[in-house]
Amino acid sequence: MGGVTIGGLAAPDGTQVTVWVAEYDAPVGTDITSGGNYSVLANQHGVKSFAGETLIFKVNGQDTGETGIWETGNATILALSLE
Repeated sequence: MGGVTIGGLAAPDGTQVTVWVAEYDAPVGTDITSGGNYSVLANQHGVKSFAGETLIFKVNGQDTGETGIWETGNATILALSLE
């Protein structure tokens, strides 16, 4: 969860935010912005634990360069931006 900026301005409502784990070919979480903010619930898939895996954040399909580490049951505040 956090704010999203594009070109220094708050992302417009409806901007897509996705969270990825490198070895998966689809996002593990998706949300759209409202008021320049997002809140993604990332879901673990299958029986393999995601604990310690790196999460990759994309805005409208573009990698933001921001990452996080999967922690079961925790939420992280992370500002995302695209130039």
